[in-house]
Amino acid sequence: MLNIRLATYEASKRTAAAFWSASASAQAAGVTIALRWPILMQAAFDPFAWPARREAMRAVTEKWEAAVEGSMAAWAASASLASALVLSPGDARKLTHGLAAVSSAAMRPARKRVRGNARRLSRG
Repeated sequence: MLNIRLATYEASKRTAAAFWSASASAQAAGVTIALRWPILMQAAFDPFAWPARREAMRAVTEKWEAAVEGSMAAWAASASLASALVLSPGDARKLTHGLAAVSSAAMRPARKRVRGNARRLSRG
C-alpha cells in the first residue's frame, strides 16, 4: 500500500511540474507569435525582405527539428520504460516515473526552442 501512495504522490508532483512548465511554454509561445507575426507578414508580402524570409525559414525548420528530436527522445524514454517494466512488472512507481519521463522527453526540445525564440525576438 505504501508503494502505491508514494507513487501517487510522486505522480501528482510530476504532474504539477509538467503543468507549470507547460504554462511557461504557453506564455513564451504567445510572446514568440506576437513578435514573429509582423516579420512573417513582411516575408509574405515583400519579395525582397530577405531577413524576414530567413526568419520564416528558421521558424519552419525549428519546428521540424523540435518534432524529430522530441519523437526520438520519447522513443528512447519509452524503450527505457519498457525495459524497466520487464525487469520489475507491476511496479507502479516505475510506471509513473517512466510515463512522466516519456512525456517530458517528448516536450523538452519544443520547450527549449520556444523559450529561446521568445528571448531572442524580444531583444530586438
